[in-house]
Amino acid sequence: MTSKECLNEILVKEQNINTKIEQIKILKNMAANCTSTISDIPKAKNTTDKMANTICKIVDLQKEVEKETAGLTLLKIQILDLIGKIEVFEQQTVLLKRYFEDQPWEKIAFEMHYTTRWIHILHSRALINLDKIMAKEESI
Repeated sequence: MTSKECLNEILVKEQNINTKIEQIKILKNMAANCTSTISDIPKAKNTTDKMANTICKIVDLQKEVEKETAGLTLLKIQILDLIGKIEVFEQQTVLLKRYFEDQPWEKIAFEMHYTTRWIHILHSRALINLDKIMAKEESI
């Protein structure tokens, strides 16, 4: 796996986790709004079943989020360790801001006082250096 693929995997995993967290919020809202009507007329227990299904789905999603968050944290720690081995500080900064802080190129350029074009060049060089470090680490 290339360095760019590893770094993009962080973004994708974070998006997946955030999507599941939003789904949990929606399901909790649905569960809170699910009410039953008390009546003498017998009816199917459809509301109770819906509530139980919703709660089960919430619990399942929470377990998935916990598991995926643990995996993401481990991946981030491993990649941060590799990024820390890049000798050029500016290259480290570009990778951290882009993939760990999810900043757009323009904001990174503004904060680092460089042009967007130069940020792209630093990014490319950082990926090359990270690929070299990853290759060296795998051979150990």
